[in-house]
Amino acid sequence: MSLAVLARPVAKPAKTTIWYTRCPVPSTWGIALRAGHFHEEFEGDSQIAFRSVLDSTDAKTHDAHYYGTLKNAFRLGGNIPPIWARSRGASTRVVGISWTTTPSPILALPESNIRTAADLKGKRLLIIRRPEEEIDFAYAGTLRNYEVALATVGLTLSDVQLIEKTIGGSSEHSKPHQGSPNSGRRRSRQGFQKHTLVPLLLGEVDAITSQGPAAIGLIDGFGLHVVHDISTHADPLQRIHNSVPKLLTVDGGLIEEHPEIVARILARLLDIPAWAQENREEAVHFIALEQGVSDDLVDIAYGEKLAPELKLNLSKENIARVAAQKAFLLKHGLIQKDFDLEQWIDPRPLEAAHALVEQRRRSGNSTPKTARASLRVGPAGCVSR
Repeated sequence: MSLAVLARPVAKPAKTTIWYTRCPVPSTWGIALRAGHFHEEFEGDSQIAFRSVLDSTDAKTHDAHYYGTLKNAFRLGGNIPPIWARSRGASTRVVGISWTTTPSPILALPESNIRTAADLKGKRLLIIRRPEEEIDFAYAGTLRNYEVALATVGLTLSDVQLIEKTIGGSSEHSKPHQGSPNSGRRRSRQGFQKHTLVPLLLGEVDAITSQGPAAIGLIDGFGLHVVHDISTHADPLQRIHNSVPKLLTVDGGLIEEHPEIVARILARLLDIPAWAQENREEAVHFIALEQGVSDDLVDIAYGEKLAPELKLNLSKENIARVAAQKAFLLKHGLIQKDFDLEQWIDPRPLEAAHALVEQRRRSGNSTPKTARASLRVGPAGCVSR
């Protein structure tokens, strides 16, 4: 009997599954997926598998979008859920922050004679609650919008009537969808706009809030008047909403066990703003697909700043914005436990990604290809092999 027969077979290295989830907002992640940049990065790595949380049929996996409990997971999106999750002990790390200037107006019917924030005194302001959600980020965002707008004219929330409307069920990430996750996501957002608009049209409330392209659609489609828009506030710390700033978080264990994978992913994300600037029509279209709206609404809502504002960083200004949001959530009891923001932020992956981008630039391999129509795009917007 030969030694070859007696030798133990060499075990194949275990495949590493990278999970990802993102909110339906302008993001480098959504563009990178739809343009095929992650496919391009990892197509030769048979031991790395990319999986979308939205493609899973497991409810607990979907819950990780909010709870931050999934091993080897990335999340890019609104800031309130990851702040809430961290306050509950999630082992995530913030590795990037981006700020996309986003319309966040308070709206009224043109015949209401509500023209400025001062006119809101004594008025009925709609605020939607989702009691089945542990972290009701839409409620928190609306509350902050009203509070900031009223403060500009010396008013507080006690000077208005907050009219609560309860919506049953969960938001788009909480439960696995039957069929296409994208179509489910779109239905959820359209349903939320319906619950917001109808009470205003029926005269049950005097003002509502909206955000992003959806707000532009309401203004153009129904002739609503913009009473106040916090995105134009003189103080950058007052322009905060759930969607601004956006946080890129990652499982802390992945950073320690596979720092090279994290750096490669972030390097691709760092490439996206320049790619989006050079391929603006495609970038706008991809963001429109992410948000379930028309390309025109995306173009109007975000304007020419769209591509450069996609850039991920850990600037002092953006960190201060996250701190301000955390303070707001604590003030209103929306999170119960404070935590050290500096310990949550890990600059190492972004530093490594910048170094990798520079290394690739010097070697002449720094330019990602444009979107390729021949690639198969899965239901959660990810390029499939």
